Amino acid sequence: MKNSSKLLVFFTAGIIAALLFSMGFVSGRLSVSNSSARLASETGQDKDTFEPYTQAWNILNQNYIDQPIDPQVLIQGSIRGMLDELGDPYTNYIDPQTYAQENASLDGEYTGIGAWVDTSGERLVIISPMPDSPAENAGLLPGDVVVAIDGESMEGIDPTIVLDNILGPEDTTLIIAIEREGADDLLEFELKREIIGIDQNSFSQAKKITHPANQPDKAKSDEKIFFIVENMPEYEGGFYALGQYVTGMQEKIAKTENLKGEAYIGFTINPEGKVTDVKIMESDSEQIGEQAAKIVMNMADWEPGAQRGVAVPVDFAIEIVF
Repeated sequence: MKNSSKLLVFFTAGIIAALLFSMGFVSGRLSVSNSSARLASETGQDKDTFEPYTQAWNILNQNYIDQPIDPQVLIQGSIRGMLDELGDPYTNYIDPQTYAQENASLDGEYTGIGAWVDTSGERLVIISPMPDSPAENAGLLPGDVVVAIDGESMEGIDPTIVLDNILGPEDTTLIIAIEREGADDLLEFELKREIIGIDQNSFSQAKKITHPANQPDKAKSDEKIFFIVENMPEYEGGFYALGQYVTGMQEKIAKTENLKGEAYIGFTINPEGKVTDVKIMESDSEQIGEQAAKIVMNMADWEPGAQRGVAVPVDFAIEIVF
């Protein structure tokens, strides 16, 4: 909490000041008692159980120097604190906004810039812009690192929070500063947030590539597949290792096959970290699509994605340019 150590304490003296203080104390005490009693009644606890909590709440709201305090911040922080005390890594609190973000794949859409991102490291990294999205149209590229949003540095901030700052209401604009390999200076892009449709049918209707080692587990074919999870899958060696692998294969195939063009390849990282269900979503030619799919099928294993501590399948798409 900003300036969390600053509490404003007034010391008063004299009969009038002491009398007013006493009256305020009694009033506050009654308010605390009433709040504690109501909470105890609703939860079936002893009437004194919640008194320290309601006392702290009132003290903060009356004496904290940076007023007003958002009550939702205190409530959500309180809930997180309760669950943290359990010491159970699989029990945690997700606020409504984060919950909506994490379940975007189930809702079928979200509002943002349209890019697959890596939140597993210390910084938010663009994995691939989605086709015909604000991110693609603005010129964002795989490997771009988000270092600032609307002039505010994102260095040292959890990548999931950076992602949350990128999301927002439809038709609002934001300026993203990008660190790009090979560029001497930061690059700035102005984007307008749009409703991004996550059409799972586009994956199922895309051309599938037959490869025995890369087929989905038939026993799990009805398993729910995610696009966004708490812990996104991570390529062995990290995102830059993935970029080096893809770039090396692109250059090698482009020379040997004399190819020029691009393709979007969809694939799933299953709960074991294997690349499965590889599909050609878009390509400039059939040959380009098939060669791009081979690059994906030959990827090393990933660290699987996880939702609330459980490994789950996650759909990805990547742009490959020859």
